[in-house]
Amino acid sequence: MPRNVSSSHTRCELQMVEMLQHWGYDGFITPPISRIIIKGREWPVEPDILFRLQKVCIFVHGRFWHAPSKRKSRKLRMKKDAAKEELLILNGYIVLTFWDDDVELAWRHIMKKKFLKKEKEEKARATYKNIKYVVDCALKGK
Repeated sequence: MPRNVSSSHTRCELQMVEMLQHWGYDGFITPPISRIIIKGREWPVEPDILFRLQKVCIFVHGRFWHAPSKRKSRKLRMKKDAAKEELLILNGYIVLTFWDDDVELAWRHIMKKKFLKKEKEEKARATYKNIKYVVDCALKGK
C-alpha cells in the first residue's frame, strides 16, 4: 500500500465533518471512539462519523479502497462493507454512504472554491443539495 494513502481521517472524511458543522450538526463522534456497541457487545464496525443518539452512521468511501474492480481484495472489501451495513440496519441504525468525489464537490461548493467550468459548478451545487437533504432526512427523521 502506498504511504500517502490513508485509511482513516482522510481529507474527504474531514470535509464531511466540516460540512456537518457548517449545517449546525454536532454531537457526532469519529474514529477511534466511534465503535458500535449493540446489546453490550462491541461490534467490528467503525463508521467514519457516528451520531450515537440518533443511530446514524456515515461512511465516506474512497475510490482507492472501495471502488468496484476485478481485484479480489476490493471485491472482498465490498462484501465486508455490505455485511457491516446490513448488521447496522438490522439493529436500527440508519446508514449513509457517500463517495469521496461527491463529498469533495459539495465541500468545494460550501467553501466557494472556484471551478473552471460552469457545468462543474452546477454539479457541485446539486451534489451539495443532495447530500444535505439525505443528512437532514436521516438526522431529523423526515
